[in-house]
Amino acid sequence: MNHCPICYTELEVRECAPCHDCGWDVPGEIEDLQQKKHTYATFEVYAGLRLNLCSFCMVDFGSIVRNISASGTIPE
Repeated sequence: MNHCPICYTELEVRECAPCHDCGWDVPGEIEDLQQKKHTYATFEVYAGLRLNLCSFCMVDFGSIVRNISASGTIPE
């Protein structure tokens, strides 16, 4: 896949940390990864949907899931 299936812009390769929630925050999360500040775990949120989360984001993830199940959307 070379383009986004939603907006059709060209995809780019970017360095990121393993966490699906905060891993985009470069260079901070890359430094945390290299210094082993977080542990990482994979969760199957729904059948077939797996998320990798760092120990910091795991703490907050429960509040997001409760809001999704109550409203059907992810809070901003």
